[in-house]
Amino acid sequence: MEYIISFMETYGYAAMFIAMVLENANIPIPSEIVLGFAGYLISQGIFDLHTTMVVGTLVGIIGIHFVILDGGIWWSSVVIEIR
Repeated sequence: MEYIISFMETYGYAAMFIAMVLENANIPIPSEIVLGFAGYLISQGIFDLHTTMVVGTLVGIIGIHFVILDGGIWWSSVVIEIR
């Protein structure tokens, strides 16, 4: 647990962004845990509330596009093989 906090303290919003994008790519890193640590860092004055909200929202938007793109590529290959 301390490793995640030190990782986010060291790399800041980029670490939060990467961890949450990986979660959207179905790698088992729960974004709820990442956002919980971000909340802790907000309370310590390391992260800013508004910036954290913007980064979290952007990750959600970007992450869902990765999921849709990946699913679309996979599904189109399945359809082509069936035909």
